[in-house]
Amino acid sequence: MPTITNKTFDSWTHLVTLLFGIFSGCDSMGEICDGMRALDGKLNHLGMDKSPAKSTAGDGLHNKNEAF
Repeated sequence: MPTITNKTFDSWTHLVTLLFGIFSGCDSMGEICDGMRALDGKLNHLGMDKSPAKSTAGDGLHNKNEAF
């Protein structure tokens, strides 16, 4: 499985990550990524190979423009 890097942290992965955090009531990016890592096998139903790393997801949040 390929690792998700900042280059592959696309809009879909960003959306799924944020929605997971909202629906599961997570308070931090660490909780979101740990929770998604626990569901690694089920993420393929959402078109994701692997859960994003905390640093990748955090960088993705900071690097998105407001139009997104």
